[in-house]
Amino acid sequence: MAKKRKSSSIEVRDWMKTLRTSEPERIYVFYGEERYRLEQSVNMIRDRAVPKELQDLNVTTIEGARCSRDELWEVCATMPVMCDRRVVIVSDYPLFKDEGIEEMLDSLGEEICLIFTFSKPDFSPDRRTKAYKAVEKRAKLVNFERATPGELKSYIKSLFLRRRHTISDGDALYMISVCGNDMQTLFVEAAKISAYAKETNIRRSDIDAVGTRALESKVFDLTSDITSGSIVSALERLHDLELLAESPIMVNALIGRQFRQVYMCKCARNEGYEGSLMLDLGLRYVFHLEPLMEAAERYTLDELRTLLIECEKNDLELKSGGDYDILCMFIAKAAGGKQ
Repeated sequence: MAKKRKSSSIEVRDWMKTLRTSEPERIYVFYGEERYRLEQSVNMIRDRAVPKELQDLNVTTIEGARCSRDELWEVCATMPVMCDRRVVIVSDYPLFKDEGIEEMLDSLGEEICLIFTFSKPDFSPDRRTKAYKAVEKRAKLVNFERATPGELKSYIKSLFLRRRHTISDGDALYMISVCGNDMQTLFVEAAKISAYAKETNIRRSDIDAVGTRALESKVFDLTSDITSGSIVSALERLHDLELLAESPIMVNALIGRQFRQVYMCKCARNEGYEGSLMLDLGLRYVFHLEPLMEAAERYTLDELRTLLIECEKNDLELKSGGDYDILCMFIAKAAGGKQ
């Protein structure tokens, strides 16, 4: 059963609305997968705290990984020039390992707005440390999780509306499945698709024509070719991924995930399962379910078990220095005779 996701993204969205009008706080800590919202929040706080014409004098950006606490304190101790506030933006400072950070944070003047950001999408603070407890009491900590499909759908519709285009709910979700769920990427893709589209209403054909497919979408198409027996097409898609220098380990992992979903579909059909396959398979888009169900019809359970074992073996070989040839052999075995 798929785990239900904790939804803090709605809170983040509502909190962001207040940034344009609220007085900036003294200390922020931003991390998480959704870089677009994170960067937008930093920009809104900066612009709220310091007029744009004075930002060259009163906004400092620091690479925290190369900065000591004393150097950081020296920057923060500098008074603002012709302005009430000064903004210091620090990236990747070892904040939650610095047990002496409490004293420095307590020494900050009211004129300072200090923003810590972390660039790795999978970064998560260690809540067990003394430093975390000290920071939590003094700062606004925000985890920018990926937006939900519903939020992204509304976001995409608003992007096209600004360009005097419309898009249906279903095609907006299709665009997410093709281009990925990163908001900055969707912003760029919406601009491209709008420029290409000849009609007011955006259609799937417009998305397919100029949209840049995310890795997950490319591998979904690749695996669909494998399960339908389209060996030549599958090998061409694999070759394209190799030319793009995509990690074969990641490609194999995504292929393995899709075959696990096919296996679950097969089991569900054999047992007459009437629950929510969408939920159990962790699918976000209903149009992904039909290809998986069709693939389940083409394999026996024993064949699927064998292919899942092969994916595990491929993972070990790839991590031991193997290359795309391993995946080529897997495609030949998995697609053979599946018409």
